[in-house]
Amino acid sequence: VEDPRFAQVRAYERHDFGVPARRGLHQGPMHAPTPTSIPGGELISTAELSRMLSERQPMLLIDVLGGTTTIPGAHIEPALGQGGSFNDQVQHYLAAGLQRATAGRTDVPIVYFCGGIQCWLSYNAALRTIALGQTNVKWYRGGLEAWAGAGLQTVPRQ
Repeated sequence: VEDPRFAQVRAYERHDFGVPARRGLHQGPMHAPTPTSIPGGELISTAELSRMLSERQPMLLIDVLGGTTTIPGAHIEPALGQGGSFNDQVQHYLAAGLQRATAGRTDVPIVYFCGGIQCWLSYNAALRTIALGQTNVKWYRGGLEAWAGAGLQTVPRQ
């Protein structure tokens, strides 16, 4: 039986704006409708992320929105969601950070999120990570809106 908290955000998380998935970074306004899938990555739901966290599964949870609140345990990295190219300063910063955080492993689960289904920042960050050869990249499209909508805990940004 599905937890009713997750049932109430499921429709929000799955809302399809008809935006096609793309392999290139989004260059337009970052607050705009997003696709329902990501090439080379995995879309995950609030229920899935909540389960992963409750089971203490090893992962890098990365908040690229950088607002005043976040999901407990998230690393705040708002620069990673920018447009640009896969050979810019942001990409080099990300490559160095992932090398340190994963000790060079490409299979570490890396979960990106931002504001919600109309936020491209986490999509861009996930694409950047996929382009670096990471094989276990997850995009939490519902983001903070779905997380809070399910009544799950948020914490002040540290």
